[in-house]
Amino acid sequence: MTENAYRAIEKEGVSFSDRKRVWEIVLEATKMVGRPIVASIAIIVIAFIPVFALTGQEGKLFHPLAFTKTFAMIAAAVIAVTLIPVLCGYLLGGKLRPEEWNPIMRFLRRVYKPLLTKALRNRLATVLLALAFFSGAMVVATQIGSEFMPPLNEGDLMYMPVTDPAISLDEATRILSKQDEILKAFPEVEWAVGKAGRAETSTDPSPINMNETIVHLKPEDQWRDGMTREKLIAEMDEATRMPGVTNIWTQPIINRIEMLATGIRSQVGIKIFGNNLDTLEETARQIATVVKDVPGAADVYPERIGGAPYIDIDIDRTAAARYGIDVGTIQDVIEKESAKRI
Repeated sequence: MTENAYRAIEKEGVSFSDRKRVWEIVLEATKMVGRPIVASIAIIVIAFIPVFALTGQEGKLFHPLAFTKTFAMIAAAVIAVTLIPVLCGYLLGGKLRPEEWNPIMRFLRRVYKPLLTKALRNRLATVLLALAFFSGAMVVATQIGSEFMPPLNEGDLMYMPVTDPAISLDEATRILSKQDEILKAFPEVEWAVGKAGRAETSTDPSPINMNETIVHLKPEDQWRDGMTREKLIAEMDEATRMPGVTNIWTQPIINRIEMLATGIRSQVGIKIFGNNLDTLEETARQIATVVKDVPGAADVYPERIGGAPYIDIDIDRTAAARYGIDVGTIQDVIEKESAKRI
């Protein structure tokens, strides 16, 4: 928009003292390129439609980018045909120089003009050359693979052991400290820090039986000879195994994306629905036993939803009424006594 207004004023040779004529030229220049600007912005926005169709972790990663780019393009189109012409009418001034005055433009035109002339004289050859490049790109595209976003090496590891739901805070902290010490003993580890249960945020509803440890690795040139990432994870998994603890190995960023996308702490999960919690837990154990034998399956564990440290107290209201004691008094006594023992 600005370039077209600049060139129109420069070609007309209008004095900037004649503000009425300047505004007329800016208006004409705006009408000339207004529709092409909107059309080009629309093409860019339409090109992002496939991004909105992405699901899973790809969708979680790229949807914010697509929305931001779309909103920015729409705003740019609106500003280009409304605010920019007004600013051109007010701010364009001084001595306007033609394109030939700029040495860079003179060089680019000397290079581009002969190529354009040859392309126009040999239109068939130009179209065939373009089709050849397009066909070559399609052939190369078939070799990319079917996976949209392959797994990325984030450089760090995330260790997420799961213990019994009835574990106490002291025991969970003890296990966490012991596992962190084991991980720090590996020469490839720079540092390791973990937490038990949920963090001080409403977006992390982790139970007390789930620990999370970030393992920061040293550069690979400082690793032991012959050590690979897969071998290191296998050694760490073997070293941190404890009775009643199920190990899960992932990466910090991809773990958050997977939990946002599916609500599951692993790449693949099987959800079971029903009314009886005992039946659900038993079915989950049976499914886990089968899945463990599937080639490629690792860190398989059934989510345990029962066995939490809770006690259900059913007050005998008939007996309480016989002794003249109301239910509220009994509940107050139970609360005070249980608080003393915790």
